[in-house]
Amino acid sequence: LDLQSWVFFVAFLRAVYEILRPRASPLLLWATLVLLVVAPSVADQLASAEADIPVAAFFGVAGLCAWLWLVEGSGPALLLAAVLSAGAAATKVEGLVFTVALFASLAVVSGIGRPRQAVAPAVAGVAAVGAGLLPWRIWIAHHGIHDQASFGRVTDVSFLAHHAVRAPIAAGYMLVKAFDPRAWLLVLPFALVLLWTGRGRPRRELAFVASTVLIGFLGLLVAYWTTPFPFHYHLAVSARRIITGLVFFLAAVAPLVAAPSAPVGE
Repeated sequence: LDLQSWVFFVAFLRAVYEILRPRASPLLLWATLVLLVVAPSVADQLASAEADIPVAAFFGVAGLCAWLWLVEGSGPALLLAAVLSAGAAATKVEGLVFTVALFASLAVVSGIGRPRQAVAPAVAGVAAVGAGLLPWRIWIAHHGIHDQASFGRVTDVSFLAHHAVRAPIAAGYMLVKAFDPRAWLLVLPFALVLLWTGRGRPRRELAFVASTVLIGFLGLLVAYWTTPFPFHYHLAVSARRIITGLVFFLAAVAPLVAAPSAPVGE
């Protein structure tokens, strides 16, 4: 498991390098890679062989591929985004949250003013969720294994109202962990600065990044809001890890947002 985690992380770095190298500033690219490599949270998770690094690697590169489809119209990139997202969804429940966030954002943003453009990412997203989720669901149902995830709690208004205090606590705790310099150094502040410098890019590109992060964050928030485990314990032992996917996504895509816009095909 240790080796697998390292392989995923190294593959993520190489994929980020190959995708960004012809499209982003070398200085920003290398600064991003170095910040990720030396981030204490990455080293901690690699040492623990936890599954959040593989999920984050899948999601981060899937996000880059989705960006390539949105900006450059690359069909193979959309296909690869679906394959990688299926891997994220199959690895952990958080991967399913990230997959839904990615393709929901991509479909809505690409369909603004051009409804037909939303079909391809919507189909790709459904295929990714199906490929990543259905085999596991079938397996646990066949073996009679209790599934800890429950959509019933998500739709139970009474349960949500009774535990409403969890929402602001979980949101604040996750934000603190994401911006904690003892865990991530300046990864997120650096990414946010790059996003700010790229605010002149087309609105749909910025909306794609912002909505993906927002929906992903809200999905994690709902998971804590409806957790069947002791709330504070669950938050304390997992929040530092599950935000890794959003951190990787933002770190990877920020240099592209900061890059000057170019016509499709260049």
